[in-house]
Amino acid sequence: MFSGRTIITRQGPPVTKSEHNSSLAHSGRGAPVGGFPTNLDKLLSSRDHTEHLLRAIVQIGTDHDIRATLNRVVAAALELTGCRYGALMTCDSDGKLTSFVHAGLPTDAAARIDGLPTGKGVLGIVLNRESPLRLEDVRTHPAAAGFPGAYPQMRAFLGMPITIRGNVFGGLYLADDRSGWSFAEIDEPAIHVFASAAAVAIDNAQLYEHSQRRADWLKASREVITELLSGSDSRRGPLRLIAEQVQKLADAEQAIVLTPLAAVEPPEDIDTLVVSAAVGVHAEAVFGI
Repeated sequence: MFSGRTIITRQGPPVTKSEHNSSLAHSGRGAPVGGFPTNLDKLLSSRDHTEHLLRAIVQIGTDHDIRATLNRVVAAALELTGCRYGALMTCDSDGKLTSFVHAGLPTDAAARIDGLPTGKGVLGIVLNRESPLRLEDVRTHPAAAGFPGAYPQMRAFLGMPITIRGNVFGGLYLADDRSGWSFAEIDEPAIHVFASAAAVAIDNAQLYEHSQRRADWLKASREVITELLSGSDSRRGPLRLIAEQVQKLADAEQAIVLTPLAAVEPPEDIDTLVVSAAVGVHAEAVFGI
């Protein structure tokens, strides 16, 4: 069920279920979690659990890098609930999966995992909910599709969608394979509140990343304009500079600049282009074609 290539280690000592439940002794079982204020009221009845939640929220807001933020979200969720395994799956506006960050899998098992999950089954169900999905044994759910050979056979399961600006950004998935281990009822409102805080942290990281990229593009544009205005005859030249800047900004393997073979022709009559600048892989092979 959990796949991907990014692996992080869990921080802090493991939390036993007895320790986890000690602060939950007076919490009853009830209907699925409701709105945000109700969740907060439930959590405030358990001081220890509230402290764990606040610590987890603080941890996820300390980085502006989006990938690092996703890793922190998964790590903090593990610490908050005391489970062994966690993952965060992201998707685009069309519902296509874009990344899968996971934690807790043994190194050898993680090394055998390749590609993204399909996002179907229980994982997909979580994305279409507004509240957490808590299961004693995920294998018994009608939508369960089993686990690939590299995965532990998960039992206890807790999933929650992460929504940013009214759109589903992805899903947070927590699981455990220990016999008799289960998520407590109070974990539902806790993960609901935590997912709301995670959405804010992720949104902030995305906004910061977008602003940095815009600044980088503007800086690159200024450098190209300066090169053009300088009238330099250096080998590098403005076309090669454009290719270098675009390759770096787009994190591409190769960048080329095409110009008309006959520059005097009007644009509508141009039918042949030539590679006038190339950088990256096979740059020398394509230059001049």
